[in-house]
Amino acid sequence: MDHDHMHMDGSALPPVHWYQLLGHWRLEGGWLLACVLLAAVYLLGVGLARRRGHESVGPLRAGWWLLGLTLTYVTVASGIGIYGEVLFWVHMIEHLALVMVIPTLLALGSPLRVLRASLREPARFDRAVRTPVLRVLGHPGFGFAAYAVVIVATHLTGFMDAMMTSPGLVLVERLLYLVGGWLLLVHLVGVEPLPARLSTGMRLFFSVVMMTPDTVVGIVLLQTGTNLFPAMDAMRPAWAGTGLDAALQDLHTGGALMWAAGDSLMMFVSVGLIVRLISDPQRDRLLGTWLDSARAGTFEQRAGATADADIDDSDDALAAYNQMLGRLDRGH
Repeated sequence: MDHDHMHMDGSALPPVHWYQLLGHWRLEGGWLLACVLLAAVYLLGVGLARRRGHESVGPLRAGWWLLGLTLTYVTVASGIGIYGEVLFWVHMIEHLALVMVIPTLLALGSPLRVLRASLREPARFDRAVRTPVLRVLGHPGFGFAAYAVVIVATHLTGFMDAMMTSPGLVLVERLLYLVGGWLLLVHLVGVEPLPARLSTGMRLFFSVVMMTPDTVVGIVLLQTGTNLFPAMDAMRPAWAGTGLDAALQDLHTGGALMWAAGDSLMMFVSVGLIVRLISDPQRDRLLGTWLDSARAGTFEQRAGATADADIDDSDDALAAYNQMLGRLDRGH
């Protein structure tokens, strides 16, 4: 997506100040088109869902989705993306936005819930997410592992320097951050109709555990005495300093940001989950929707193909399930 500008000579940029991170812009037409299309498809899905009588996604969730897409474009097209090519600490700001802030907003937008509600036959969605491949991809364990691997692989290997010689890897990195972050955050803050969903208590537990990758990588970067990314260091403009000391200062600042800001962002998620747990202590407290998954599967098997397969967490769905159990009990 618009990589003809990549790997500019850092000396062409003026000395960085905070206001310049939002004061420098480039078009990034590919990202702009992608964000506009995703916004349009989402809003179309919301419209179709409402026409079919589903009100599961309100204006607030749509607002989260649109805000997430807006911040995606701002991150890659503003000075954050531009200076992030020549200064590691600015790149870390971009990284934190793409892997934590934006995925949180997108997960709050519940795109899978919109997709399901927009379909004429929601049962098709239910069957799809229960296929072996999608069961694995949608499992919390896979999301947590994917996030950890992305964080480690892009910072403690030669990946960062490889981006300096292969512009296409910049796109790969950004997509890895967005997807890896979403695969984690959808299980912590999302309310998607996936077979395996965590209780609020388990979400809180894993939100604390998943601070570990950012903490470990941040400490490694903060304490290193080696220039880990010489190819990126070669892009550093003269006004940002030269030599090993300047390179280490850049790395240490980036590491401190990852450790402090990364853990702080995850802590916000944890606080939100604590508030949810306190305000609604019985909701999914112990078993989450693992039990609901079993209920939905049993209902589909017993009720047959003629039953409404639109199983959700509503009182109507629970009442239908209880009626089915009553009929089975009377049959014995």
